[in-house]
Amino acid sequence: MKIEQLEALARTSVGDGKAPQLFFVSTERHGVVTVSRSLDVAYSHWQALATRNKDECPTLEDRLWGTIASVERDEDQPHRYHTHDDVIEYRRRHTLGLTS
Repeated sequence: MKIEQLEALARTSVGDGKAPQLFFVSTERHGVVTVSRSLDVAYSHWQALATRNKDECPTLEDRLWGTIASVERDEDQPHRYHTHDDVIEYRRRHTLGLTS
């Protein structure tokens, strides 16, 4: 079940570059399942979903970058999935103050 208020918050906030920094974890089936100010909390939840529920294609997004990590179906072979995890690069850029 999707919670419309969380869906609306994510639609208007992801990638907008505004404060406070928020992290969103969502799935295709359930929509937004986590909203957190902590990257560690959101990333941990995304990792658990990416490991156990690839078929739900979880995504981790924030207000600055947009998509940080995701699991996506292969277009040619729908039973295969591709995992994209840019959290290390995200942390490196934010440690150095490079936000784009």
